[in-house]
Amino acid sequence: MSDEVGRVYLYVALISTSLSVILSSIALVKEFTGQGSGLYVLSQAFESLPADVQLAIKVFLLVLGVTGFLVYKSSRERE
Repeated sequence: MSDEVGRVYLYVALISTSLSVILSSIALVKEFTGQGSGLYVLSQAFESLPADVQLAIKVFLLVLGVTGFLVYKSSRERE
């Protein structure tokens, strides 16, 4: 696997993991403060989804992130 492809997987991992953390943070901020976060549009769109869909999105993003990191790591080990 080329270094460029490995970097793409790393970027996908970073973005998906970051999105998962952001979505989880929105829920935590709202729960503890009773107010939405600065990401108002994203929080409103995400909160309008059913709870099981929210969970599925978070799990998907985390799995995508972990997979991206593992593929990147294995591509670096082959070099």
